[in-house]
Amino acid sequence: MTSRHVATVATAVIAVSALSNCLAPTEIVVELKTDLDCLVVAQNGVTIAFGKPGDDQNQIAAASSSCDAGSLGKIVVAPAHDFSDPLGIRVALGVTQKAEQCTPPKFDGCIVARRSLQYVPHTPLTLPIELDQDCLNQECDPHSTCSHGSCVDASVPSCPNNTCSLPDAGSGNCVNPPAVPIASDVRASTPRIAKAANGYIVAWLTESTNQLMAKTVDANGADVASAVQVGAAGSTTKLTGVSTDGSNYVVLREANSQLELTFVDFAGGITGSPAWGISVGPLAGLFYESPGNRFVTVGIVSGSTEMLIAMLGSAPSFDAPLTTMPVTGVALARGGGKYYATMHDAAACYAATCTPNGTGFICGSPVTTSNCTSIRMAANATDTLQMYVGQELTAVDAATSQSTMLGPIDAPDAMLPIATGSTPFRGLWRTNDVLKEQPLPSTGVATIVDAMAYGASGGTGAGFDAVADDEANSTSYAVVYFNNGKLWFAHRCD
Repeated sequence: MTSRHVATVATAVIAVSALSNCLAPTEIVVELKTDLDCLVVAQNGVTIAFGKPGDDQNQIAAASSSCDAGSLGKIVVAPAHDFSDPLGIRVALGVTQKAEQCTPPKFDGCIVARRSLQYVPHTPLTLPIELDQDCLNQECDPHSTCSHGSCVDASVPSCPNNTCSLPDAGSGNCVNPPAVPIASDVRASTPRIAKAANGYIVAWLTESTNQLMAKTVDANGADVASAVQVGAAGSTTKLTGVSTDGSNYVVLREANSQLELTFVDFAGGITGSPAWGISVGPLAGLFYESPGNRFVTVGIVSGSTEMLIAMLGSAPSFDAPLTTMPVTGVALARGGGKYYATMHDAAACYAATCTPNGTGFICGSPVTTSNCTSIRMAANATDTLQMYVGQELTAVDAATSQSTMLGPIDAPDAMLPIATGSTPFRGLWRTNDVLKEQPLPSTGVATIVDAMAYGASGGTGAGFDAVADDEANSTSYAVVYFNNGKLWFAHRCD
């Protein structure tokens, strides 16, 4: 097959027309990004193919394993002959296999993005393409592409300001439907939520039957998969996290001084449930890392706060001791290929930065925040945000050093920062039984998510959890919370 397009890998290309040296080039600059750890890209690579739109047999034109803080670089493509030839683009990022082995129709173990668009004569166009974790193993037809975990039309009908984004990208078509109840007989505790390719995984504890339940819902709160009984939940059980590897989702809980990690496939089958004899704080957090196919959390092991690593069918390993101080309230955030562990004691709060190092981690010494009773962090590829409770709830952005005073809070743990696109962060907190949210850093006014978002019994827990649709590129997020015996779900955007 003879290619009708010429591709050049570069950061900048100047093309000189054969007819006039005053005309701008006819070209499309494809900018590739990912929210995966760059170690995945270095190991498995990314490929790009050009040709007829909708043809998944188009041959690979270029391959790379370069990655810098989520940026995969740029490639410039120009028509070889006729400006009117439509351009089809297919990008494949290998996650559990090499990108060159990502083959249609299912592209197993890969993240695939497609675009279809037209050149504009003598006009350089920019085409951003994001290859995000929520599109892993997401099978779309050859004329569609995955966006935020869902299949949408791959066509780009127009390029405002010469930038060719998908029609549903950004926040221009935002609709915030009312919150909906998605479960009843819910215990007064903190539910957990994670983003999956087919929606949102939600886990909660029941009140009368003492069970740990989980299910998948869409952006409207409707069931994608029926609720699964994950296990028994005694009166002291604490639900600490939920995550997914694309094939299974994983629910993390603490019960009877045991940390239990249950693997559930998306058909509802329990595939493993190891119990570990360790203690964790109630806000631990859980993340999946494709290198090594492992889950990462943080916990308190025999008096020492350490990073914990688990793989299906194996015992956990402990790595990177953070502190031997008697801390509580440990939590974990991830962004830009790094992990951020936070904890507090009676006198102060502490935050440590940990970088994956082969099978383990290298962690720096914890940084102390005085006059602090609780702390959480969020992170993206270039920035971090701390929310902490001193005299009142405060948020501090590391990149700008901007501090935002958010006011009183119902309980020390009734707060949560998340990374959401260009904001770049969103803070949620509960005050006077009102769940509020605000873009951060910001001097704006907070908005109300729910005016009756009750916390856990006795005010000792947050009572809510949230997850961004896409930490790098979308301001949309979903939140779940306990309210008057029911589990409520809301999808929010700007």
